[in-house]
Amino acid sequence: MGIIKILPENLINQIAAGEVIERPSSVLKELVENSLDAGAEEVEVDFSKGGKEFISVKDNGSGMDSEDILLCIERHATSKISKFEDLFKINTLGFRGEALPSIASVSKTIILTSRDGKEGYKLEIEGGKVKEFEPFFHPKGTTIIVKNLFFNVPARKKFLRSDGTEKKYFFKVFNNFVLSFPNVSFKLKENGKVLLNFEKREREEERFLEVYGEDLKDYIEIKEKMERDMNFKMILIRGNIPVPPPNIKQLFLNRRAVWERLLYKYISEKYPKSSWVLFLKIPPEFVDVNIHPAKAEVKFQEPSKIISLFEVEEKSIFYLPIERPSIPSPEKNNLLVQETLQIPEEKYNFRFLSQISGTFLLFEEEKGLIILDPHAAHERILFESLMEKRKEKQYLITPLILEINLEEREEFREMEENLKEMGFEIDLAGEKMLKISSTPLLFEPAQALYFIKQILNNRKKGNMEERIISSLACRKALWFSRILREEEALKLYYDLKKCKEPNFCPHGRPTFIKFSEEKLLKLFERQTKK
Repeated sequence: MGIIKILPENLINQIAAGEVIERPSSVLKELVENSLDAGAEEVEVDFSKGGKEFISVKDNGSGMDSEDILLCIERHATSKISKFEDLFKINTLGFRGEALPSIASVSKTIILTSRDGKEGYKLEIEGGKVKEFEPFFHPKGTTIIVKNLFFNVPARKKFLRSDGTEKKYFFKVFNNFVLSFPNVSFKLKENGKVLLNFEKREREEERFLEVYGEDLKDYIEIKEKMERDMNFKMILIRGNIPVPPPNIKQLFLNRRAVWERLLYKYISEKYPKSSWVLFLKIPPEFVDVNIHPAKAEVKFQEPSKIISLFEVEEKSIFYLPIERPSIPSPEKNNLLVQETLQIPEEKYNFRFLSQISGTFLLFEEEKGLIILDPHAAHERILFESLMEKRKEKQYLITPLILEINLEEREEFREMEENLKEMGFEIDLAGEKMLKISSTPLLFEPAQALYFIKQILNNRKKGNMEERIISSLACRKALWFSRILREEEALKLYYDLKKCKEPNFCPHGRPTFIKFSEEKLLKLFERQTKK
């Protein structure tokens, strides 16, 4: 008897689910795509426990009849393509017919639908098996409820992250739809409580400001170009902004949130320090959206033609619709003031030699040569000084108010206790505001706003307190190219030598390099002294 066998249908569906459904946010993506493909103008999302326990997506789209509702849970059943050539001119978000059967195979799913608001149906599926099908009243459109994701695949369920982390992935997917479909109204609920409500808008930039905060209005640029068959609109946050912008670099291709290697690299290099959102529209036959199971990555037929859209920036194809006020850069205003070097009278056992090109400092010590990076050295000195002051607290007469988005709110909830231990007293004021009543003594009030916003958008792991203080030390430290007087250079090296960890800055870069007399002799092929 042979050893090769046909897998059972349910196992095939679960394998397919592993490719399409990675986490609760993947379910949200597939369900909202179906709603939008069905022509929905209103989409309502509800969830609990980051989507692990419950997800509901309700729309007012075209709905389904009794035949369609039973077919929609079959693999490769779709209304969006009918022949091979259709794969190369896809105008819909979904098309494979794998989403619903994949979701239903690893959850307890309920589908409620109606084409006309009079005759409706209810279908219950558990682990891919139909449990109940009956007539059911439902307004025109479809509601899909997904419960207990991966209940029958414990090996997959144990890899899900905490509720808070899954919630951040969930918000990211939801925000992508909100940004790319301004002509659709969206409502987001958690356990029935409304978190966000977005009415229909005419322009993408209006939605962008709704999602990421009206305080960015004076700091965005809109770049736009239109040709016969291709056009784009870019929302770019750049220039001098007093509070760190949201960390967003997102491409939307024909309203689909995607990643494309060459274009993403080009734009990131063109605007290396900027946050941006790009809406690109091209004929569907010029792009392959079928190279990734979740349609997250695409491939252009002619990448150079797409990139050429962005290369003539000096011509009138771009415009700036918003007059931006002149704001001094953070390095030049009182937000991030450099520390000055206090020069006491000291006697040193080393000698200052010179400064190379206005950057590195040269010292002679114990007949050896020291090459010192002044910025890294000053960072280490300030970091250790600030760490000593970190527990001192100051109360504010007037609390500070900071506007945040949903992703930042979840980051704050995870970091709230750490911030409190540092000396911050912060409360949520509604869904999109933080009220700051006290800060560590080492912060000026404006600095506190800046660094809270920065840390909420910093995805790096590690000790949060050290990250904040090292970031503050970096911005206060001497500029790398500043010319120092001899007494300043001597004081800098003297203070560095007194640090607990003088060899490296808080980010791990070396503060100095030492060439002993013996090593110098070897470098010049001289005989070492005995």
